[in-house]
Amino acid sequence: MVKASKVLPRLQLLAESFTGFPVRIITSESLGKQEIAQTDNFFRIQVPEIITTNDSSEDTEIKAYKGLTVLQASAVSYRDTSREVLSLIINEQKSELGRKKAEVLRLSLEERLLSSTCLNTIELSRRMQCIADDYPVLSDDMREGFSGLFIPELADKAIIERPAGRSKGTTNEIDLAIFRIYWENMGISKEAVDGLIDSVPLDFRLGSHREEITGKLRELSLFSRPFDSSYDDSLERTVIFKEFVDRIFTEHSMASPFTEHPGSAEYVKRLEARSSKQAKHLLSAEKDGMAEGVREAYESNRMREFASMSYVEANASSEALSSSFKEVPLSKAINVSPPASLEKEGGKVLFLPELRGGVLVPRAVRISVYDLIRGQPLSDEQLARRIDLERKIAELTEIEERHDRRVHFESCDVYDFQEEMKLRDSAQSERKKIEKRLKTSIKAHNETSTRDIDIDNPLVKRIVREMEKIKPSARAVVRSCFEGELDVKRYYDWWLETLAGGSPMPNFYYQWQKRKRNVASVLLLDTSHSTNRLVTDEETVLDMIKKASYYFSVAADTLEDKTAIIAYNGNGESNSRIFVLKDFDESNERLLRRLPLLKSELNNRDGSAIRYATNYITHYPAKTRILFHIGDMRPSDKQYEIPGGTQGSCPYEGGEALSDVSHAFSTARTHGIIPYGICISSAKKPNKERPTKTGRMNLAVLANLKEKEQGVVVNDELLRRNFRKNYRVISDVTELPRVLREAYLNVSFS
Repeated sequence: MVKASKVLPRLQLLAESFTGFPVRIITSESLGKQEIAQTDNFFRIQVPEIITTNDSSEDTEIKAYKGLTVLQASAVSYRDTSREVLSLIINEQKSELGRKKAEVLRLSLEERLLSSTCLNTIELSRRMQCIADDYPVLSDDMREGFSGLFIPELADKAIIERPAGRSKGTTNEIDLAIFRIYWENMGISKEAVDGLIDSVPLDFRLGSHREEITGKLRELSLFSRPFDSSYDDSLERTVIFKEFVDRIFTEHSMASPFTEHPGSAEYVKRLEARSSKQAKHLLSAEKDGMAEGVREAYESNRMREFASMSYVEANASSEALSSSFKEVPLSKAINVSPPASLEKEGGKVLFLPELRGGVLVPRAVRISVYDLIRGQPLSDEQLARRIDLERKIAELTEIEERHDRRVHFESCDVYDFQEEMKLRDSAQSERKKIEKRLKTSIKAHNETSTRDIDIDNPLVKRIVREMEKIKPSARAVVRSCFEGELDVKRYYDWWLETLAGGSPMPNFYYQWQKRKRNVASVLLLDTSHSTNRLVTDEETVLDMIKKASYYFSVAADTLEDKTAIIAYNGNGESNSRIFVLKDFDESNERLLRRLPLLKSELNNRDGSAIRYATNYITHYPAKTRILFHIGDMRPSDKQYEIPGGTQGSCPYEGGEALSDVSHAFSTARTHGIIPYGICISSAKKPNKERPTKTGRMNLAVLANLKEKEQGVVVNDELLRRNFRKNYRVISDVTELPRVLREAYLNVSFS
């Protein structure tokens, strides 16, 4: 028996690799606590709290968790645009096919009906085929995990009435065919399923069509080109199967089994409406002397409906789906769509490698990229409040969409229309109120997170003047050319040498050529909690870093160089944060808007940030590319505990972290990037007074002792290897703006 808390970190990384979106994986327990909801910033995936397979193998149970996660995540990768399909169908109801799709989609809202299990089976089959073509090894693991959830006894659920004194009983052959194809697609061998199905008695009406029905559904669940298919194709194939089954039932004088549940409120209302219409029709027929014929027609229709009533419920196939997804609702597990805001932005998550134990592990670190103008990471309390509001919004949105679907479907009765409209409008009104509260909360968070920076405007003007003086001229004369404008002096020298019997080269021309710097640089800033140290009475290390970044950007812009500024911090391998403060083509005004929103917090996982900055500048077209790194040069991101008591991060400190950083800088150099490091030293002058018994503990001494115990002593020589000669150490942080400008000029003009 494996609990979800044990595998949640791995499942999250797996899901995000499929979706490209930040993912929240939730369990039934967290839902009960009302902690997590679908939000505008996360793609939600739900898994059961506990999974137990038939063989009780932990490996099989983990593979089952992987299967459930990937099936939901694959909705994004393999074009499951169920939300778009719904709006498209509503607009297409004028066509016959559109009306049929709408009817199947309406009936699929109830999980125990044939329409629902048939559509879900075909759609899951489509996704499994896409995964098998894309990731064969993962597909095999998923099939093995789902095979461990197979319960053969569920096939008996399709038996409505066992044979008593006769060779055939009453069996829902449609339900049995869906059950059969579902498990074939999920990894159970065809021979095993066939042996199980053969033990189920044939239906006395439809038993002769068993193989025909199964063959048709198997044909529809196989996609020749799965990557070019979508949720709409699964819906269309469900309509085809419904029409096929309806023809068989018509041959046996039975009504379609693809209808509402006989005990549902919808069915009762339609029955009442139909009875009212029949009564009016009978009164009209009695006046015309045709009551007997009309009564016989209605009686015949009632008998046809009664005969098919036993075949409406999909007991076996719905139980099969439930046994795989456990307590996860099928409507949430299959018909999933990412939030519209994530679809529009294209995702904010990516994965980068990391060196661990001398081995480069791919996709080891999860990077979340933020634009501080749009939104900032929340604290735990703010996150809890926001999640609660977003959960309420999600619930109201679901209620609103459910009533809206019923309003738009043509099969909605007139007397239900006003009630559905009233319920939909009520949910919509309540949702808008909560959304307003949420926006107010986000705005308040952004305002309280702002810390203004004091920009020295006279210094900015002086920097601009200095850069203008050393800026290369736009045009320069290039002499000794073979074409261009005539250089009289060189022509005279050439003529004299020719008269003397020589044969000089005719390079007596000069040209005006444009001289424009072609430099691009990325400034990478460590904004971990270590930068919260005070350097003056009011300013911290981070405040000085912000100022230096702005002055650096002003100087580069004056030289017409391209710069990007990136900050980073984080907490663990799955929560490494990147803040893009300025892109290459953005102005300094955008930088000034973002800098006050930057905070010093959490830890610093330097290797992943350096790799991100390397990727950021690698593809930018420039002759000279420079990567500046400002920080204390001590990468540290210790293990932390996630809810559930499991450890969610690999330790990142000491020799292992320094090796990863060195590898990241080596990778940057192979791409033609020049690394430059500026180390902000936190060393203080030694206290010459004799220590007393009541003296305070020296944390710096303890840190040095810990480094010696680990066999790694971080000193200038060790750090200088990453940058070679491009390395500076500063102890007075107030000198950082000047040192950074000098470093930039030295490297970019060399």
